[in-house]
Amino acid sequence: MTNPRFSVACILLVLAVAEGGRLQRVLREVTKVYRAAAPPPEAGGESSWGPRRAIGGSDINGDGVPHAFQHCHPFLFLEDALLPRGQMPPFGKHPHAGLCSVTILFRGDHLKPWDSMNGDCPVVESGGMYVLHSGTGIVHAEEEVLHNAADASEYTHACFLWFDPGISHPMPRMAHTQILQHRNIPEVIQEGGMRIRVLLGEYRHKISLAQNDHARLLLLDCYLDVDAPQQVVSLPADAPAAFVYVPWNGGEGEFGGSKVRVAALEVGHVTGEGRALTVKNVGRTRLHCLIGAGESRGSVPCMLFGNNGAVAQPSEEAARCTMARYERDPEGFGALLNHFR
Repeated sequence: MTNPRFSVACILLVLAVAEGGRLQRVLREVTKVYRAAAPPPEAGGESSWGPRRAIGGSDINGDGVPHAFQHCHPFLFLEDALLPRGQMPPFGKHPHAGLCSVTILFRGDHLKPWDSMNGDCPVVESGGMYVLHSGTGIVHAEEEVLHNAADASEYTHACFLWFDPGISHPMPRMAHTQILQHRNIPEVIQEGGMRIRVLLGEYRHKISLAQNDHARLLLLDCYLDVDAPQQVVSLPADAPAAFVYVPWNGGEGEFGGSKVRVAALEVGHVTGEGRALTVKNVGRTRLHCLIGAGESRGSVPCMLFGNNGAVAQPSEEAARCTMARYERDPEGFGALLNHFR
């Protein structure tokens, strides 16, 4: 039987050889740990169920949730919520433009989205993802839920992620949506037992069906049992913007060469140099964490919140004009530009 410690050492040695023997630069580190922030009371901040903001803070008007971890470009926003069964965040129909929105359903009820291009969308089953590429503008809603009799949990657990799909690219993509059921999300089982779902990007030759548009990024949904050996998660060397987040009830882990602890509702900012992040479960329950890495292409977009939604644009003026365009004609927002660009 293979010694787990020996296996980890072998992996690091191979990576070190690939890096010209510079082992000290193979391992990434967690440089700072932030506590996920609760939004104001009017936005549900006093609820014991959530939501909690892990990445993303205020917009160009200073509105939003005060948070020191403003972005990890191309990742712009990450919010984690435990929701009572039968409920989703009460945002109604709201606008997005310029960003890509990813809703990850970990457990609980199913979701039936709606958007202004497709109308009622197919059901997103628990364990699946709803990916909204907002293009020049789209209106959508995520309020309708369907009971999942196969899950006895008292809550629905979901994360909401936004990333920059490359709004500064000269050929922006048109708005469209993708629905990935849990069975369509590729999975890797590493030696030592770590289960990794590839939500975005490619990991160990497993490629997510979710499109990144012009962005280069990786998002992994990781699970590691109690007393499992330390794991090594490979990260692209050209994806320096990285984080690790432990969601609600996710346990506690040690990450990186310095073994920095990150517990539930904490996000760790990961260094950009190196090709691997070590992961060790040091809690009393299964460790659950999201690991993201990406390449920042172009400047960080200007975010503007409003009408229960958000737009991301290359400039403050463009962001305000886009939101004003929605407010002038909510029903026609983005439709003409998306279809005939």
